Amino acid sequence: MKRLASLALVVGLAASLFGLPQAGVGDEQAELAALRAKMQALEKRLSKQSAERDQVGAALRAVETQIGSASRRLTQLANEQDQLMTEKAALTEATAASRGRLAGQQAALADQLRMNYMVGRQENLKLLLNQDSPARLGRMLVYYEYLNAARSESIEGVNAELTKLASLDAENNRLLTRIETLRGEQQQTLRGLNAAREERSGVMLRLNKELRQGGGELERLKAEEGELRGLVEELKALLAEFPAESSQRFSAVRGQLGWPVPGRLLNDYGQPRAGNLRWNGVLVGADSGTSVRALYYGRVVFADWLAGMGLLLVIEHGEGYMSLYGHNEALLKEAGDWVEPGERVALVGDSGGQGTPGLYFEIRRAGEPQNPHRWIKKSLASR
Repeated sequence: MKRLASLALVVGLAASLFGLPQAGVGDEQAELAALRAKMQALEKRLSKQSAERDQVGAALRAVETQIGSASRRLTQLANEQDQLMTEKAALTEATAASRGRLAGQQAALADQLRMNYMVGRQENLKLLLNQDSPARLGRMLVYYEYLNAARSESIEGVNAELTKLASLDAENNRLLTRIETLRGEQQQTLRGLNAAREERSGVMLRLNKELRQGGGELERLKAEEGELRGLVEELKALLAEFPAESSQRFSAVRGQLGWPVPGRLLNDYGQPRAGNLRWNGVLVGADSGTSVRALYYGRVVFADWLAGMGLLLVIEHGEGYMSLYGHNEALLKEAGDWVEPGERVALVGDSGGQGTPGLYFEIRRAGEPQNPHRWIKKSLASR
């Protein structure tokens, strides 16, 4: 039920953002479920085709997908641990404040008890025997009633603060236990990640050996470009069934956007690549693990491994525009997720058989590559 409520909220926000009718939330949920189902079927088919066509490529896909899952889990664990540490800091502050209040209440109660002891345990009887004025006697009795009430209130306050302090201590112990559990899971996940990276090194040696022996670098690049173009064409056909035109049109922000990652321009759009092939996007060099940010409002329509692109994320922006983010180490979004400008969607990596980390970035309209520089307000420094 909680997941369904979250999905309804996402759909409602997306409807507001993209100008979709709010009334059809149930329809939007069904559409999102249908889109995700078709995307999963497409991803499985691509995985099967890759395995059948190229054993080394299939091994690379498997190990890089494993690396992506481990890296994504580490990111989730780090975020959860940060949240728990924030909660613990607030809890520590609340506990200190509670202990301060308790100390003050205990001191006040001690003063009251000391006063009662000095006056004596039979103060009411002494007042009856020693006081000459009935009026004064009445005032003193009322005064002592106030003292007794204040004493009872102080005792209740001390007990309440002790109960609260015990609850805070219990919550603190729970947080400490959860933090230790997370740290253990982080260490285990990190060991798995390092093992997968070592395995990837072996797969890369096999891949490079095949390329040297076969001399088919150009053929491989052409095949990978054809596979990417085929994916884009399939996405176009799929999205025709699930259009999402934005009220904030992508074409209206040309020249106003920022790069998905800060870094160095390694290969530029239109530059020769191999043979008669040219770069359809840009390759931006950046450190592994650097956050990849969404270019603009949109919907994730593909999040999986693709030959040559590695872990690839594709975001639809409406008007037939898509932005593509390749060679990631981890994908932080899934097909069907809505994203905002600057939202973290992936982590920079070297998947797809790359030798150095970086982000491959494209913009396409109706399946055709566009010059990304026309959409970005600042230039990147060249390597």
